[in-house]
Order: sequence, then C-alpha cells, then structure tokens
Amino acid sequence: MKFGKQLEEYERPEWRGHYINYRHFKLRLQEIKDLRSPTPPSTPNLTTPLNRCQNRSLDGTFRSAPDAGKVCQDLEGEWRLILTSEAMRVGDFVHRGLHGLELQLRDLDTMSQTLLRKRRKLSGGSASFHRGDSDGGLGSLVDDEEEDDAGEFLELRVLEAVGLVAEGGRRLRGFAELNHAALYKILKKHDKVLGSKVGLGELLPALVAETRLGEISR
Repeated sequence: MKFGKQLEEYERPEWRGHYINYRHFKLRLQEIKDLRSPTPPSTPNLTTPLNRCQNRSLDGTFRSAPDAGKVCQDLEGEWRLILTSEAMRVGDFVHRGLHGLELQLRDLDTMSQTLLRKRRKLSGGSASFHRGDSDGGLGSLVDDEEEDDAGEFLELRVLEAVGLVAEGGRRLRGFAELNHAALYKILKKHDKVLGSKVGLGELLPALVAETRLGEISR
C-alpha cells in the first residue's frame, strides 16, 4: 500500500486537516518535474497555475529553456517554503497539545494530593475511634462514612484523569510520529524526483530540529 493511502487511514478524523498534506506536495513535485522536461507535453493542462506559466508565452509559443528553468527554480523554492510552513504549523499543534497535557497533569497532581490528605484523615479518625478516644459516637461514624464516600469518588476521578492523560499522550505521540514520517517521505520523494540531496541532507534535519517532531519522548 502506498504511503499516501496509509497516511489517510491512520489519520484521526477529529484532527483531519492538521496533518502534513503529503498528497498535495507529491503532486506539486510531479508538476515541477514535468516543467523540467525538455519536451513540452502534447496536451498541456492550462488549468493549473504551474502549467499556465510553464507552457506558453504571450505569443503562444512554448517558453525557452532559460525561462522554464527560472520558473522551475522559483517553484522549487516556493515548494520548500510552503513545506516548511506546514511543518512549523504541525510542530505548533504538537506543542499546544503538550501544553494541554501539562495542565491536565497539574490538575491530576492537585487531585492526588487532596486524595492523599483525605486518606490520612480517614486513617487517623478510624484509629482514634477504635481506641475509644472519639466522643462523637454514631454521628462520628456517619461522618467517617461520608468522608470515605467522598474519598472513593475522588479516587475514581483521579483514575479517570490518569486514563485521559495517558490516552491524550498516546494520541499526540501518534500524531507526531505520523507527521514525522510524512515529512521524511515527502523530502525523500523530493530528492528522488528532482535529483537533489537537499531534502534529506539539509531540510529534514533543520525542520525536525525546529519543530521537535523527532523528540517523541517529550
């Protein structure tokens, strides 16, 4: 199965539109490759901006090789700039997701501390009651039961919060990994199609460092 199809299958529906558009960049690379071809297409598609500027000059003749080469260079540069922008957008999405998880972890820590204090309080009250030091009688016992119910409810909330944070972290990790793979694949395709080494040799390391998509352990 081709990577583009795999990418679409693994995308989470609620995050669709936030992934690197692999198919779009692949198609643009093919258009640039066609522009480099010394033989103009027999039936040019004049509906795309690329071919409108590629195929014919104002007098209806095909562009000369220097003109086409200049257009090709400009389009390659534009392709890389747009990909860089996309990668930065994805990196920002991951960063915001991590910040949200950090806030959830803080709330989880607060709930855990509250639960710990309640357990200590219940443990101390129970020991006092069994020693006969409590003078509250039945009322004290009822209060302890209410405290115990509240503690159990809070414990359930803590467990639920742990599950949500773990699931959020797993989903965000998968998102980062998928986009990192898309970035690698499209830059590998860039080098293959255009006969270049810039994609994997220069652009990929720079983008991974800037977006931190490769730092899965975050």
